[in-house]
Amino acid sequence: MTKDELIEKYRYVNVEYEDWWDWVYEGFVEDMGKKGIHVDSIDFDGFYHQGSYAAFTGRVNNAPLFMKSFGLAENFPSVYEVAEQDGFHAKREGAGRWRHSTYDFELDHWMYLMPSIDDQEMMQYYIDLKQEGVDNEINKFEREFTDVFNEIDEDLYVLLRDAYEDLISDEVVWETIVANEWDKEAA
Repeated sequence: MTKDELIEKYRYVNVEYEDWWDWVYEGFVEDMGKKGIHVDSIDFDGFYHQGSYAAFTGRVNNAPLFMKSFGLAENFPSVYEVAEQDGFHAKREGAGRWRHSTYDFELDHWMYLMPSIDDQEMMQYYIDLKQEGVDNEINKFEREFTDVFNEIDEDLYVLLRDAYEDLISDEVVWETIVANEWDKEAA
């Protein structure tokens, strides 16, 4: 057999075992942890067919870090203020092939951000005004939150695809062939 024929024969040897992606998963989980996200699970189906995807389920476990890491702190100051004071609860479940995700998102305790006002009417007016602004900001933030998680999915897919392509490349396959002394089959 020629070198090229050996490479073709063993093209998928590095990706035949199910755990070839473990190092990608580990790096992804570590990277997300540095950005305030705890990853519960990862799922993917790739790479060169309709319906290829990568997705993860997880939760934001450090809201201020999450917001800073993804550039959300500046655009959503009220949400960020709550995140710094009390955090918020955000969890993504059900990510998968068709990317139907549900987001459990709770932002509580914004009331203590109000200044102390003795006049009850003025306090109620201020609360109503603040509530309307906070509600609008929260609605926008929830949409942005969803977009951030979907972008992370896309980045994860690229990481996995690139790792796969590297493992089936001529150079890496040949290194595996030589390491296992299968090159002795070459004529």
